[in-house]
Amino acid sequence: MSHAVSARFGKAKLSHSHAPPPVRVVVHEIYLGPVHCGIMEMKPGIVRQATSSSEPYEHPFIDLKLVHIPTQRKILAILDLSTDSFDFQHRLLSEGFDLAAPSPEIEKKPIGRCWRLISHSKELLGALWDTPGRLGSLTSGLSVSTLHPQAMMTLYFSADDPLFQALVRLYESKTKTLADLRRGIENLGIDLSPTLYSLF
Repeated sequence: MSHAVSARFGKAKLSHSHAPPPVRVVVHEIYLGPVHCGIMEMKPGIVRQATSSSEPYEHPFIDLKLVHIPTQRKILAILDLSTDSFDFQHRLLSEGFDLAAPSPEIEKKPIGRCWRLISHSKELLGALWDTPGRLGSLTSGLSVSTLHPQAMMTLYFSADDPLFQALVRLYESKTKTLADLRRGIENLGIDLSPTLYSLF
């Protein structure tokens, strides 16, 4: 099933949305633009809300900790509509949220810049942040990639695609600054669409 992203990102759509659900436990940090909203593990677990007055509750396919009160209601509404963790993952992307490999050692700041990677055919390929972080994918689980001092990036399409491998090589080049990385991404024919924090 195809999932269109939020209208404020134009007509971009999710790439490779027909991939089978991952079989390993996948962990993502949830962002809206540069704002960190929570962390999810794609396995049965507990939903813990950002508001201290809300009691945690068990969930059949997701373990979720929310840390940002303004986006909590929207994320929980998306979860209620989801049929499984894979569906939840893609619904989040369709609603303008982005997913990143966990970097617990990095302080989360509600400021910064974020871009969505959009192909010329308007496919959503990934997201890039101007904060130290790691390279992740929708099925990578906990990333073991080296911490990049200036950029965090997640790719949302198949690792078998040559473009995926080109982006990995670009990101892992230790000489690349954020400016170099952005220039290299654009040289691969990918548009960088700025993503701003905006409530729904």
